Amino acid sequence: MKKIFFILLCVLCITDVLSAQNIKFGPKISGVISNLGVYYYKKTNNPGVSAGVFLEYGKSRWAGSADLMILFSEQPYGGAIVLPLSVKYYVGKRFYVKAGPSFGAKLFDMDSKPFPDENRKRLFVGFNCGIGVKIAKKFYLDLGYDRSLTNRSYTYSVMGLSFSWNVLKAK
Repeated sequence: MKKIFFILLCVLCITDVLSAQNIKFGPKISGVISNLGVYYYKKTNNPGVSAGVFLEYGKSRWAGSADLMILFSEQPYGGAIVLPLSVKYYVGKRFYVKAGPSFGAKLFDMDSKPFPDENRKRLFVGFNCGIGVKIAKKFYLDLGYDRSLTNRSYTYSVMGLSFSWNVLKAK
């Protein structure tokens, strides 16, 4: 019991220190439409979900943001780990725009796919952009688009509506 109390106390202290540094951190969940896992000759979009965490640090109107997301699509082999890095610019106190590179890796092996390609890549680099709004003191809603710039035997583009919650003290 003492260990649990000590761990909770440490987490609270770290959270308080981080909150004073203009840092936002918390869970993020998205509903997405993706063609992840679809070969280049098929042009279908499938619904999916992504879940993960976000971290943001900023001063004034500018902020840097990183999200670590696990994406699952309805398409077979439609899973990936994606790390979008964004620069955010706050327009007023509630609205923001964001853009930046994204990095990712396919989660599933594609050996059972038709037309196997020996040169296919599981790692990808892309570009993300979006707009968002602060809907309450600690809650954010954003619409984003992510597109692969390095694809070989599959395409990657995702559009999603995300909901995130800042678990640190909100200013």
